[in-house]
Amino acid sequence: MAWADAKARIVEVLETLEITEPEAQTIKRVYPNPPGTIGDVPCVIVYPPALTVVRQSSSLRKKVYTIRMLLLVKDADLSQAAALVDAYREAMIDLFDTDLTLNYTASIIDGPNIDAAADFIVGDRHYTGMDCILGITLMEAANYQP
Repeated sequence: MAWADAKARIVEVLETLEITEPEAQTIKRVYPNPPGTIGDVPCVIVYPPALTVVRQSSSLRKKVYTIRMLLLVKDADLSQAAALVDAYREAMIDLFDTDLTLNYTASIIDGPNIDAAADFIVGDRHYTGMDCILGITLMEAANYQP
């Protein structure tokens, strides 16, 4: 299991994110890395993760990645934008419930844990959105040298 495979699967999963209320929408773009500018909304930006490494035995290594994903929407009506973020939050939780091992690229995922909706400034534009934190664990064989 490699991080690149797990990240690719996270992007694939997020590309299927959709809601039906308060209106039918799908994610228009998933950025696998932070972009210079946002071209399409709603979108999700995947940031490079934090990593914790635990050596569990002489031949097993556990890597725990903490991935920040930022979901952004845009609507002139702030109330509508908040409702969209609310719906995407629930849809994202349900979506990751359907793929707990990211198509076997991860041992297990935790979350996403999602912060309250907020105003985000990307470039010089304001968006309504939410920070989502996904934890994934990769277990892999390792050959340590004393």
